[in-house]
Amino acid sequence: MSKTGFRTPSAVSIGGTTTIRRLESIDEYRQCEKLQEQIWGPADIGGNRVVAMLTAQENGGHVFGAFAESGELAGFAYSFAGYGPDRRPRLCSIMIAVDERFRGQGIGYRLKQAQRHDSLAKGIEVIMWTFDPLQRVNAALNIRRLGAIARTYRANLYGNFTGLNSGLDTDRLVVEWWLRRHPRPSRWHAPSLATPICQVIADPRSGLPRIASADHDVDSDTLFLPIPPSLAELKRVDLALAQDWRTRTRELFLDYLGRGYVVVDFLTAGSWPGYVLRRPPC
Repeated sequence: MSKTGFRTPSAVSIGGTTTIRRLESIDEYRQCEKLQEQIWGPADIGGNRVVAMLTAQENGGHVFGAFAESGELAGFAYSFAGYGPDRRPRLCSIMIAVDERFRGQGIGYRLKQAQRHDSLAKGIEVIMWTFDPLQRVNAALNIRRLGAIARTYRANLYGNFTGLNSGLDTDRLVVEWWLRRHPRPSRWHAPSLATPICQVIADPRSGLPRIASADHDVDSDTLFLPIPPSLAELKRVDLALAQDWRTRTRELFLDYLGRGYVVVDFLTAGSWPGYVLRRPPC
């Protein structure tokens, strides 16, 4: 039993050769600090330190580590307990980080499942977190695979940084992962059911995707908002174009979410990846 009085497992068996378990030593927390700096840089968003992570784990939150067979830390998930405006308990997932050498093995998904398992054991039914809406891999995991939804968009939520997030405002979608239900009916999966709200073309010189036009007046129950296949590539080749994507998709998200639409799916088939937004029934 934890110090908060909850019965919480120190390890979660969810398949794969990597072991997912709670951190057990100061050295393991230090490894999390090191991994954050390795991924985000020393002056970016990844600045969660031992004191904060350990305190969260001992007071209703958790820090799960993904450990390779060699014992090396391959990734971690850090969360703390909180309450929503309705006073219902929820878990706030601050960060998931996976070492670049271990990516593509489903570690991020397994860490999220460990969070789910632990939260349900405590009677928590929703996990909240934020992510960059222009990051295709994160969107595919959070919205498509986990079945989370998003109703809120925050512009430049964390301010500006000089590391991994350099060059762009830190806009974020606020994710709600309702652990006992899956909000996406199968009939929403086909892109043909969603009306595009912007037209994307490939630049004739660079081949990079560009928003040719955007429509803020679409009246349809289901919308499609495309994003670039690789934000990192856009930033590397044409930062001004990446900034244009940030600005124009921000305007669309704020507009349509402000009207009550909800992000319910993410599609990777078709010419461009993108989000499906649904208008709730009256």
